[in-house]
Amino acid sequence: MYVVPEARSLHIGSRMLDHLIARAVDFGVNVIRLDTARFMVEAHRLYRSRGFVERPPYEGSEIPAHLHKHWLFFERRVEVA
Repeated sequence: MYVVPEARSLHIGSRMLDHLIARAVDFGVNVIRLDTARFMVEAHRLYRSRGFVERPPYEGSEIPAHLHKHWLFFERRVEVA
């Protein structure tokens, strides 16, 4: 996700993430994983506020292994009804 700096005060990123989480739950997904560059501190804060926790790089990530040191990997487990 990317929101231009001048629109970040509108909480568009938060709403997009909340929508994506809700859709994942609707589809029966019970684990959501994401990755982000280490310098994107605001994104880290948003992900943590939605229950994501740091984890090691996950299998299937498109981030090449030699770049993992520049990225953070997150995961959130969700209950599916």
